[in-house]
Amino acid sequence: VYDFVIACSDETTDLATNSAAVSFTTPRTFMIIGVSAYLKTAGLSATTVDLTLKGNPLNSAITFQAGEKGYKEGSPVFSQLQVTKGDELVIRITAAGSGAAGLKYNLHGTI
Repeated sequence: VYDFVIACSDETTDLATNSAAVSFTTPRTFMIIGVSAYLKTAGLSATTVDLTLKGNPLNSAITFQAGEKGYKEGSPVFSQLQVTKGDELVIRITAAGSGAAGLKYNLHGTI
């Protein structure tokens, strides 16, 4: 199991729509087998986040509806996807619910 969490914001500042909220390179070659997200503070409107590799979405967007917070699993557009050390992944916030804060994105994988 090779899981890690990426903070997409601090814990208290309202989220903003951002086509590259977090960009990072993969630290090693591994297989992504799932994604999930956590939202600490619910927004007054929907919050949507997704993950891309080379501009291509790797999952259907994860959406937290107005008033919803907590942990949600994403639906990948793949059953397993190997990423290579140094690949750039980008987490996008495509809708930022008013007042939503504390977004974390989780990659679930195997080596």
